[in-house]
Amino acid sequence: MQKLFLILIFIVSISTILSAQIVNGDTLTVDGKKILKVWGTHQERGYAYGYLMGSEIKEIAEDYIIGYVFGNNSFLYENFRSYILEHFEIEEKYHTETEAMVSGIVESGVDIYSSVLGRELDAFDILCANCIVDMSGMNMYAPNISFGCSSLSSWGESTLVDPNLFGSLVITRNMDWTPNETLLYNHLLLVNFPSEEDEVPWLSFTFPGMIGALSAINQNGIAAFMNMGNMDTANYEENLHPIFLSIRNGIEMNDYDNNSINDQFDVYQAVEDALHLSGSIIHCVNEESGIVVECNNIMGTVYRDEDDNTIIPLNNLAATNHFRELYSPVYCYRYVNISDSLNANPNISV
Repeated sequence: MQKLFLILIFIVSISTILSAQIVNGDTLTVDGKKILKVWGTHQERGYAYGYLMGSEIKEIAEDYIIGYVFGNNSFLYENFRSYILEHFEIEEKYHTETEAMVSGIVESGVDIYSSVLGRELDAFDILCANCIVDMSGMNMYAPNISFGCSSLSSWGESTLVDPNLFGSLVITRNMDWTPNETLLYNHLLLVNFPSEEDEVPWLSFTFPGMIGALSAINQNGIAAFMNMGNMDTANYEENLHPIFLSIRNGIEMNDYDNNSINDQFDVYQAVEDALHLSGSIIHCVNEESGIVVECNNIMGTVYRDEDDNTIIPLNNLAATNHFRELYSPVYCYRYVNISDSLNANPNISV
C-alpha cells in the first residue's frame, strides 16, 4: 500500500511538472536597475513577465495606479476602467498577453487581491494601467495625475566634434512624470524577443506591468519617445486606441507601413492608423535623423522634421509638451531653453 502511495505521489509530481508552463524569461539587476528579458509568443512573454515581476506589477497597480493616481478611490478607478472597456478597442494579442501575465503572477505565488477594489486584479486592470496617459483626455477627475517628458535628438553637424559620436544621432530623454516613490524605485528595462514572424526584437524603458511603448527602441534602430501634448479636447470617443500600444505596434511590427523600409515613419503610420483620446507628441528617430509626431483626438496626426524648425538649429529636433505643427506654437520655456542652449553652443556630446 505504501509503495502504491509513493507511486501515486510520483505520478502527480511528474504531471505537475509537465503541466507547468516554461518561463520564457530572465532577470538581471545592474547598479540597482532591473532588467527583464522575455522571449516567445505574446502569451509566453506575458506569462514570463508576470511570473518574474509579479510583486512589482502588483505594487505599481496598488501603490501608484489605484493608490496615488486615483487616491485609493475605488469609485473613480472603476469609472476609469468602465470607460476604457466601453470606448477602447484593444487587439486580441494584447488581451492574450495580459491574461497570461496575470496567470504568471498567480502561479508565482503573488496574491492579486486588492483590498481597495474588493476584488482580485485581472488582465483588464493591466490594460487599464497601459491607458494611464490616455486619461488626460477623459472628462473625469483623478487627484494626482501629472505627466510631461521631453526629448532632443541631434545628428550630423551637431554631433560631429564628439569623438564618440562623430556625426551619429544621439537622443536625450527627460522623463519627468510625477516623482512618485513607487515609480522611482521600480524602473524597468524590458527586452522583448518575439517569436512572431512579423515582429522584431525591441526594448522598452518602462515600469512593471506596462506592455506599451513609452520609451522604446527596436532591432532596426527605430526609437520612439512619447511626451504629453497640451490640447486634449475630445469629440470622438468610440473605437479609441491606447497611445502606448499604437507606438508599440510601430516599434514591434517589422516594417509596419509595408513599404520595404524600416524607419521612423513606421511609428508615424501606426499612430495615424488609430484614434486617440488625449494629445501626444512622439519623438521618432532612426540612425540618421528624426521626426516629431503630433496627434490628438480632434486634429488627427501630423509630423514635423528639422525643416520645420524655427528657433532650433538644423540637425536637431526638440519635443516638449506643446504642439508646434498640429496647432500654432505657443510659448514653452523648456523649448526656449533648449533653443538658447543650442544656439549658444551647437556642439552636442555624450
